[in-house]
Amino acid sequence: MDILFPRRLLFRDLFTSESFDCYDAFGHGPFQRRLLLLCTIAPFLFNVHDFVFRLILRDVDYWCKVPAPPPHSNISAVEWRGLFLPEEPDGKLSRCRRYKSLEEQNGTTPETILCEEWEYGDDDEPARISAVSDWNLVCQRDTLIVVMVAVHCFGSCVFSAAAGSLADSVGRMPVLLVGTAVLVVSTVIGCLSRSFHAFVAAKFFSSGGVSAVMITAVTSVFEVTTRSNRPLQIIFAGMLGVLFSDMWDATVGPVKIGWTLRHAVYMLPTALMLPAFCVASESPRWLIARGRFKDAEVVMMNAAAVNHFPMHCTALTIDKLKAQLIRNEVRLPSIDQEMFNGYSMRRRALVLSLSYFSITFAAFVSAFSLVRRKESWLDHVSFTMNIVCYAVMDRLITRFSMVTVLNIWFMTLGALQCLLSLAFGVGGGAVCPILIMVTIALFYSGSMLCLVYVQEIFPTAVRGSAVGLVFACGRLGGLSAIAGWAFQRAGRSDLGHAAAAILLLASMFAHDALPRATKVECAKMEYNRAPAMSKHTMNFVKRTPESSIHDTSKGRTSAESPRSTTSSRGHNSSHN
Repeated sequence: MDILFPRRLLFRDLFTSESFDCYDAFGHGPFQRRLLLLCTIAPFLFNVHDFVFRLILRDVDYWCKVPAPPPHSNISAVEWRGLFLPEEPDGKLSRCRRYKSLEEQNGTTPETILCEEWEYGDDDEPARISAVSDWNLVCQRDTLIVVMVAVHCFGSCVFSAAAGSLADSVGRMPVLLVGTAVLVVSTVIGCLSRSFHAFVAAKFFSSGGVSAVMITAVTSVFEVTTRSNRPLQIIFAGMLGVLFSDMWDATVGPVKIGWTLRHAVYMLPTALMLPAFCVASESPRWLIARGRFKDAEVVMMNAAAVNHFPMHCTALTIDKLKAQLIRNEVRLPSIDQEMFNGYSMRRRALVLSLSYFSITFAAFVSAFSLVRRKESWLDHVSFTMNIVCYAVMDRLITRFSMVTVLNIWFMTLGALQCLLSLAFGVGGGAVCPILIMVTIALFYSGSMLCLVYVQEIFPTAVRGSAVGLVFACGRLGGLSAIAGWAFQRAGRSDLGHAAAAILLLASMFAHDALPRATKVECAKMEYNRAPAMSKHTMNFVKRTPESSIHDTSKGRTSAESPRSTTSSRGHNSSHN
C-alpha cells in the first residue's frame, strides 16, 4: 500500500493519468451507463448483506426448559413451568435461570442454575421464524449474535483493505470479478448452511466479497466518467442503491415464512452481479498510470465505439497522453505538486480514514440503540428521509465545494449525537426515534459523499488503496461500535452517542488538513469568475486542468508532437 509509504511514490508518474477528461477521449454514453448500473447494484447488495441480520434474528418468545411434570398430574404445563422459574426484581418470571429442584433444603430457597435448554414460541410452527430459536441465541448465549455481526464487519474490513491495494497493483477488473465470484459462492453457501459456525464463516466471506465489489465498482465508474458529472452521478447511483435496499427490505421482511427460506429469498438479488463478467472492463486511467498504453488504447477505442465517438479524437487523445508522459519525466515543480505530494496524500488518507471511522461508528451506535430495534415504523419513514437528505446534498454540492458540504454533514451529525446522548441520559425516549432516523439517513448520503471525495483528491495510481483504506477504517468503526454494545445493554446508551459526537466533531476540525477544493472545482470557480469573452478558453481548463498547465509553457511542442505521431500512425496503418 504505497500511499502509507510516501517515498515509494517519488518514482511514480502520478500526473499523466489525470491529464485528460473522458469526454475528450471517448465521450459519454452507453459505456458509462452500463458501469453506472453496477455502481447502483453494488451499494444495494452491500446494504442487503448488512440488513440481513435483523431479518433472521427476530425476537421470539422463549422460556427455560424444565423437567416434565409427574405422570397423571393435573397441573397445566404453564403452572408447572412457573414452579421452576424464580422471579426477577421486576416481578417477571426469569427466562435464563431456573430452580435446580423444587425441594427445599433446611427451609432455604431452592438453588438456581443457568438454563441450558429453552422452549420457543415457534416450536409448533411449520418452520422456525428466527435463527434465534434454531441456535439458542438467548440469555448467556446471546453474545453469539455480537460475534456474528463482528465477524461480518471484520471480513468487510480485511477484504476492503486487500481489494484496494490489489486494485492498484493488478487492476480494477480482476479484483471486481474475483470479488463477485467470492460474493456469489459464499452467499450460496450461507443460504445452505444449517450450523452456526458454517453460517458465520460464510458471512465473513460474503461481507468481504460485497465490500470488494462495491469499492472497486465505484472506483471503476469514477475513472471513466466525465469530470463535471462524476460526483453527482456516483452519489446518485449509490443513493439509488440505498433506496432500492430499503424497498427490498420492506418487501421481504413482512413475509411470514421460515427464516432459512426468507434468508434465501432476501439474498437472491446477489445474482444481479453476475452480468459484471460481461460488462466490466479495465479502467483506462489505471492502464495509463501503469504505463500500459497499448492496453489503454484498446479499451478507449472500444469505449469510443460503444459511445459512437469519433475514433480519430480518441487516437489524438492517446497521442497527447504519450507526449504528456515524456514531458512529465522532466517536469519542474508546479502548483499541483502539493496535490500529489506523497506526504500530503498520507496525511489526507489518515484524516479521511478518521472521518469514515467516525461516521460509521455513529451510524452503528444509532442502529444498535434499543429504541431503534423496537420501533418498526422507522424503517418505513427512513425511505422518505433518505430521499430528503440526498436532495439537500445534491443542492449543496452544486453551490459549495465537497469539503464544505462534508463539514456541514459532520457538524449536523455531531449535533444529533449530542442531542441523542442528552435524550438517553434524561430518559427522553419520545424524541430518540426521530433523531436516530435522521442520523441513519444522513449517514448514507454522507458516506457516499466521503467515498467520492476520496476518489477526487487521490491520483489513479493510489486511488484504490486510498478508497480501500478509508472504507476499511469505516468498518473498523462499526466493529468498535459493536464493542460498545455493552453500554447500551447496561442502559447507558448516552455514553455511546457521546463518544460518537466527540469523534464526529474531531473529524470535522481535522478536515482543515484537506484541500479546500478539488482541481475540477477550482477550474469551475475560475470559469464562473471569468468574463464572458474568455469562458470559451476556460472550457478547456475546466475539463482538463492538468494538461492546460503544461500546454501553456510548451504550447508549440505539445501541439506538434501528437500531430506527427497521429500522422505516422495513419501512415503505418495504410502500409499494413
